[in-house]
Amino acid sequence: MKKHVIDRVALDLGLDEAGLSKRLDLSVRALRACKRQGWTPLYVKLSLAALLAGIDPDKALAGQSRFEPAGEEGC
Repeated sequence: MKKHVIDRVALDLGLDEAGLSKRLDLSVRALRACKRQGWTPLYVKLSLAALLAGIDPDKALAGQSRFEPAGEEGC
């Protein structure tokens, strides 16, 4: 059975559901609902992609940071 994108990202980042939900600022319940329903909202997909790319999703979605790696401040 093919893994859900949420499971694949969590595995790539070495996180469990609770850790991933904390990084995404979502509840574990919301992540489980996405997996159960078999779809993922666009904002969750964008946040997952940002985490994999090393970009802080909160700053990227707020338009404060374009391509600064997560955890590093810009010049």
